[in-house]
Amino acid sequence: MATFDNSDSSLKSATHLAASEESVDQGNLFLRACRGEGVERPPIWLMRQAGRYQPEYRELRKKHSFLELCQTPELAAQVSLIPFRYFPADAAIIFSDLLVPLLAMGVEIEYRDGGPEIHSPLRSPDGIRKLSSATFSTDQTPIASAIRQLRLHLPPETPIIGFAGAPYTLASYLVEGGGSSHFSHIKEMIYSHPMPYTLLCQKLVAAIADFLSVQIEAGTHAVQIFDTWAGHLSPEDYRNHALPPLQRLIERVKGRHPSVPVIYYVNGIAHLIADAAQSGADVLSCDWRANLEEVRKRIPRTIALQGNLDPALLLGSLENLASRAQALLNQMAPGGRYIFNLGHGILPSTPVESAQFLVKLVRDWQRG
Repeated sequence: MATFDNSDSSLKSATHLAASEESVDQGNLFLRACRGEGVERPPIWLMRQAGRYQPEYRELRKKHSFLELCQTPELAAQVSLIPFRYFPADAAIIFSDLLVPLLAMGVEIEYRDGGPEIHSPLRSPDGIRKLSSATFSTDQTPIASAIRQLRLHLPPETPIIGFAGAPYTLASYLVEGGGSSHFSHIKEMIYSHPMPYTLLCQKLVAAIADFLSVQIEAGTHAVQIFDTWAGHLSPEDYRNHALPPLQRLIERVKGRHPSVPVIYYVNGIAHLIADAAQSGADVLSCDWRANLEEVRKRIPRTIALQGNLDPALLLGSLENLASRAQALLNQMAPGGRYIFNLGHGILPSTPVESAQFLVKLVRDWQRG
């Protein structure tokens, strides 16, 4: 394991950071693809490329809780770096969790094997009014320190991706008390109590925008917004209730950091593509149920695409994985404006060798 220290304010650290920023900014492949520019091959990174499928991560989890890994800068940076022992991804994503900003809003969260649980779901107007606002600073926010420490140990040309949950997804967690198969509580609020829902989204937009801005100011070169639960909405409900706060969020982030690409991911996006393309994001990231060739026809050419290999393919034979990945590359890579990724995060039972194989296959791709 690499040893991380907290000396990122030293002259050596500052020099390294400056050199790294210069290296990343000089026509970086991933950033060019995010901006919709021509690239010689698709860049590749993998959602959850640091996580439970790696033995080093499992060893750390024996000693530390999941929240400790997220909230301890040295540990978060250490976990974020693990993938680079196995494969040269074209970007690193900081290790954290979608719900971390809610902790600063006074929300109590317990992480169990079945997922996060919120002890006091917000199901009344009074509860939403009492929800604390949150602001973040680069000096005191753990993820900012983790990003600075990660920068010191990454290859200097490798960009870092920050991330956060979308307003609707975080609102769903807060109202449901965790994940859900039916989302009846959040939908009941939307349909019966739209004003409290609007207030909740206002508070979330402010907090998430601040949380993403802190990550950018700490050294991330792009940010991804995860809308894990928006795919459960009908197109009409998405347009009316999930898209407007998302647009305000991206507008705020872009207002502060206009040159930083924003990636937007929806799990279950197929029926929402035309609306999601109105979010203001630079890159639309799709799950494996969407046909990217059809998506490309339905969105503006200025928007880049990311995705969308089924992560379960990494559990099968390398021959089948190669065939399916090559087909996706042949379909999407020649048109450019494309970032290779999975359609969801890497599954815990994935062999590390399969991730290695996939990254090498994409990085070796050449135009015919």
